[in-house]
Amino acid sequence: MKSLLAILLMVIANAFGQEVPVPHGDLGPAADGMVGVVVNQTITPNGYEFYRSFSILWSENPDSRNYSLSIKERLSKRYGNRVDVYLGQKLVYTAALPIRYEGIQSLCEKAVEDTQSNIVTLSMQSTNDADISGDEM
Repeated sequence: MKSLLAILLMVIANAFGQEVPVPHGDLGPAADGMVGVVVNQTITPNGYEFYRSFSILWSENPDSRNYSLSIKERLSKRYGNRVDVYLGQKLVYTAALPIRYEGIQSLCEKAVEDTQSNIVTLSMQSTNDADISGDEM
């Protein structure tokens, strides 16, 4: 996907007579141009409603533009449908979807709060500072 985006940008820039520097290596979360996006990978109407409500509430968060999230829905006859929120490849929130629409809004409010706190925890764990490493929290 990254290479396709880079090729597309070069083609557009060449059409307008501009040169685009080709990035080398990993440029962090902005490398693929997907910062601040919430990706929908739900498959049921309730899953879509969770995605829609979560996205609206997440966009009100001042730090939402710094992170790209994916919302994936898993179907299970035994345990009910589940939604997972991922930051990159890391799972930051999971919950069972309520059967009724009325419960989805309250679940989304809790999901946004828990996702934000889990992202902060992940960023603290990834730091190399011994004073605030994972065992100090």
